[in-house]
Amino acid sequence: MLAEGREHDFTDAKRRAARILGIRFAADDFPSTREIRDALDRWTRLGANASQTIDARQMSLNALRLMRSLRPFPTWLVGTVAEGSPIGILETEVWLQHADFRQALHAITRSFPGSIAIDAIDPASGGDRRGTILVPGEIIIKITVSALPPRPPALDVGNLSTMLDEQGSLEAELVGLTAVGDRFEIIEDLALSLENVRLDRKFHPEKEALFHALQLFDQVRLHAPFDEELLTAALLHDVGRARSDDEIAIETRVLLKDLVTQRTMKLVLAMELIGDGPAPSHHQKSALVGEENLDDLNLLLELDRLSRQPGIATLSLEEAIMTLRQLDAENF
Repeated sequence: MLAEGREHDFTDAKRRAARILGIRFAADDFPSTREIRDALDRWTRLGANASQTIDARQMSLNALRLMRSLRPFPTWLVGTVAEGSPIGILETEVWLQHADFRQALHAITRSFPGSIAIDAIDPASGGDRRGTILVPGEIIIKITVSALPPRPPALDVGNLSTMLDEQGSLEAELVGLTAVGDRFEIIEDLALSLENVRLDRKFHPEKEALFHALQLFDQVRLHAPFDEELLTAALLHDVGRARSDDEIAIETRVLLKDLVTQRTMKLVLAMELIGDGPAPSHHQKSALVGEENLDDLNLLLELDRLSRQPGIATLSLEEAIMTLRQLDAENF
């Protein structure tokens, strides 16, 4: 069943095989994962699965493309491909860390239409809630959604990129893969991740980071309605907080790399570094963004202070993204 792709999970395959045989097995009677992998390797070598060509690098490239498109979420390549010994199934395993299975499923199905949620397991013991999603294609990608990080071996986006780049021309190969989604979908997902970020009430009576970002977006739209870069900076200026309170600037560089312009990146990093601390000097602000962007930073800082009001009306996130799309189309 595993070799023919009718089952994709070792545990599920073992249980189904037991049901088909109609015999009740004790746990010790089941083959181990290693024994199953060895058997699948033998099956492949004997030619029973010869029609399927295993290309570990191509499987890794497809996983990296998916992981990059899901950048609001921490992801890792796991399983036999991460170990460097893919078995005779054209399936790659990715681990996505997030507590909300529905939100993760929404992001995945939007970027990869046709994805299927095959199960969602919520242990009665109160342990880790997990869900499994299959992304179809020539090489199936199985995504495990869990509130916890994976056990090693596991490769995050950075480590996987470095490994593939050492083996060949990574970016050139990625260009040859079918593009999925667009940068505005990723920007929307990044902004949406701020929905669960609570801000310090001492400085932010509006409390929620996404609501604050939409307020700032509205304020910038009043002062610079045609500046797509400045509007994008307003919407994403707290995005690093959705991942970690420590080393926010590092998180932001990872999330926004190749997604926004250098000007937007500088402004976002500056806003996050300044935060709710004391007002920086002219020299400090210039060092962060350069003299050419100093007026923009000052405007963002001034409008940021005005964007801390509870209960006022703002554009929705969908309307903000549509505004950016329209500006991008006009500039193009």
